[in-house]
Amino acid sequence: MLDHPNAAPSPEDAPAASARPAGDAGVTRLPRLALRVWQATTCATALPIAAVLAAVALWWDHPVGGTVLWILVALTAAVALADLAVVNRVRHRSYSYTVDEDEVYIAKGALVRHTVDVAVPQVLSVHVVRGPLQRALGLATVRFVSVVDAESLGPVELAEAQRVKEVVLRGLAARRQESATALVAAGEVAP
Repeated sequence: MLDHPNAAPSPEDAPAASARPAGDAGVTRLPRLALRVWQATTCATALPIAAVLAAVALWWDHPVGGTVLWILVALTAAVALADLAVVNRVRHRSYSYTVDEDEVYIAKGALVRHTVDVAVPQVLSVHVVRGPLQRALGLATVRFVSVVDAESLGPVELAEAQRVKEVVLRGLAARRQESATALVAAGEVAP
């Protein structure tokens, strides 16, 4: 317990650290349809870029400039194919998460492992975002805005997005109630 405002916290005052080793996978994986969203996004990005480059290459009758543009079209196609064949699949396999009333844990990345552990009391808001493709596939992305940063989870199935939001908001309400009860018990706030 802190007896003085400037006193160092004792071990029992410290927030409980997650028992999970850094980089561990979460409990839940993304649905297979998330891969389809990423594949469609790759196509929606690469095809217009390649089409514009090809149109300019056809229009521009310059021996060096036209060749450079055709090389850029080929590179765009190669990167898109690599993304479709390998990168999106690895991204999907390496993405997992765990959500409970105390924390939101997201782990992603195969080569460079990126983990985020957001304590629910630090969450300021939870947003469920659904683009046109996600709506068509029954998916949504859950966005957590915290005191320090914002993090997105998904895309996940819409029912899962709603469950995640409810769990986090229920945990947040419980922490607020605990804080209010502690303030009343300490006599800092009238009941």
